[in-house]
Amino acid sequence: MRSPNPRLWSTKAKAINLGVLLLVLVGGAILFARLSHNPWPQSLAAVVALSSLVATAVAAYNAFARSRRKDTLAAFSLWSDKHYPVRVALSKQLGSHRISREQALALVTAAPLNDKNGAPLSQEDKQQAREQICEVLNGLERLATGVNLGIYDERVLRKIGGTIIVRTYERFEPYIRARHSEAAAEGQQSKAYEQLAILVKILDMPRLDATRKNMRDDIDRGRLEALR
Repeated sequence: MRSPNPRLWSTKAKAINLGVLLLVLVGGAILFARLSHNPWPQSLAAVVALSSLVATAVAAYNAFARSRRKDTLAAFSLWSDKHYPVRVALSKQLGSHRISREQALALVTAAPLNDKNGAPLSQEDKQQAREQICEVLNGLERLATGVNLGIYDERVLRKIGGTIIVRTYERFEPYIRARHSEAAAEGQQSKAYEQLAILVKILDMPRLDATRKNMRDDIDRGRLEALR
């Protein structure tokens, strides 16, 4: 099966496609000449000029796409490298799984915050944990904003960091929800990390689709077994 990426085609495949393109151009020029009653060499020149414009536009788009992918790689690598020690520290303190509702509420209120073993943390450690969580999520929010604005490539981000972004969001989602509810209780409207929530839905869509498919398959099998 031929790769969809022309850069990965064999030399023979490239030559064949180039030959087909030339035949299309010549055929188009002859057809245009007959329809417009112009000499076919002039028509060929017009078609070639138009093709040149199209080729220039395609080249410009490819250059933009390459730059966008490169920027996406650089941005995610910067976030990952910068926040790796912070994420490790949070895992040691609060655990590597989804934080509890009690921990989330403690992070946005004056209630004491317990570590992963249930021991209360000092006010200094609590403040540090809250700042570290905000630092991690703020970095992801900037990445998400870049994707939603078309600055970064969502497909590249899914390949190199989709899993870690989704898991990080899910891990601290109780804290985000607690921030929203606390803001609502104070009569404020909070939109904290809404761009990140959108990105997570986009990145997690293939897994959700697969889950739905598996559920449908299980239902179909159940129905077949019930009919037997």
